[in-house]
Amino acid sequence: MLASRLMTSEILALTNLYKADAQLLTLLDRIEKIGGRGILVGGCVRDHLLGLKAKDIDIEVYEIEPDKLEQELKKYFQVLPVGKSFGIYKIVVDNQVFDVALPRRDNKTGEGHKGFVVSHDPAMSYREASQRRDFTINSMGIDLKNQLLLDPHGGLLDLQNKNLKHISDAFSEDPLRVLRAAQFCARFDLKLDPSTVLLCKKLKPELYTLSTERIYEEIKKLFLAQKPSLGLKVLEQTESIELFPELQVLIGCKQDCQWHPEGDVWIHTLLVVDQAARLIKDLPEEEKLIIMAGALCHDLGKPFTTQVIDGRVKSPAHDVEGAAPTLSFLRRIGFPIKYHDDIANLVREHLKPYQLYAKRDEVSEGAIRRLAERVNIKYLLMVSQADFFGRTTPEALSGIDPSAGWLLERVDTILGQELKTKPLLLGRHLIALGLKPGPVFSQILNHAFEAQLDGIFDTEEEAFSWLKNYIKNKGF
Repeated sequence: MLASRLMTSEILALTNLYKADAQLLTLLDRIEKIGGRGILVGGCVRDHLLGLKAKDIDIEVYEIEPDKLEQELKKYFQVLPVGKSFGIYKIVVDNQVFDVALPRRDNKTGEGHKGFVVSHDPAMSYREASQRRDFTINSMGIDLKNQLLLDPHGGLLDLQNKNLKHISDAFSEDPLRVLRAAQFCARFDLKLDPSTVLLCKKLKPELYTLSTERIYEEIKKLFLAQKPSLGLKVLEQTESIELFPELQVLIGCKQDCQWHPEGDVWIHTLLVVDQAARLIKDLPEEEKLIIMAGALCHDLGKPFTTQVIDGRVKSPAHDVEGAAPTLSFLRRIGFPIKYHDDIANLVREHLKPYQLYAKRDEVSEGAIRRLAERVNIKYLLMVSQADFFGRTTPEALSGIDPSAGWLLERVDTILGQELKTKPLLLGRHLIALGLKPGPVFSQILNHAFEAQLDGIFDTEEEAFSWLKNYIKNKGF
């Protein structure tokens, strides 16, 4: 259907929401007065039809020449020519920014997403202009003035049926759309249309031409989705998981059915990432990404350590061995380098909460303090809980993780809210005892901190007394 009157309560609610946006109406009114026709397009239409708040509002302007549009808008608004060569402007209306674009044709002239010659045609039909978009659910537009939903490719029906489908063979012009399919399925609980799966498979060789920067932007959205497992399944469906060999080897890697009745490491990992997504809902984005990466990578060591011992499937030291493939995967997807060590440490330590809990009557305060020095306890507990609940054992299905509560209580008692041990002895204490700054300072302070972790002293006074004896006995 090309255009339909907005009759349903959901769509009427959508138009009423837009009508409450004074800045948007000001911009659309000005576009109309200079002879243009402004259509709301893309993700903002999709998101509001899903009942979600759109981060950005995009407008496509028809029936006006590019030069005239720019000249007239500059008279009333700040116009930022970002993407001007593609006919895209950022228009600032009372501090609110809108992306305003012109209908265009893209003619493929070379490789990659930049290998196009772009031409603009203000007389182009909405059907033709929307043909270049990736999926039907992103091809809808709203003519707010005339209360029309423009839907030439059946996007509304696909949205209602939770179906993600490409529009045309133009989909193949950018292989990144395969990864976009994965993150859309994860974010909006969609299934990839079989015809689109086949098209994605044909694009597999071209995936290797993608930059890590572009890959990361899509994987990041997958990590922040409510059901990341759906996106990972799309990677498997489309065979694009071959782009990430560290994940591909999880498929078919056996586990002991007593501890993992759900299946192989891949199936377990899919359950774990969904559990992690549930646990991180209220955290800042940066923390979410670290924890999700830790959850996804926590068992990457299993394919390299799994063996059958006395008739049982075991993966000794898979936690430690998982650090190397984790770092490899993070580099491959372009994950910010400053977080690599934090995530690798989560993988190395992901079994520790349960190991400590199993011997809780023997665990010293020093063991807790040392663990907190090696890894962020807050993040570790979320990864380990996701690991625990990402199984189908009776214990996991009970919804209670006994180790988490116990470890949290111990950490709070020993470390408080800071979650790390603050050194009691500093360089000034050594200077106070007459020592001169030099390489020996770090040696002494390292020994002092180890003693503090072991609980040999708990106050600054006790620490200073220990220091005097240490220096005397060592002959410094």
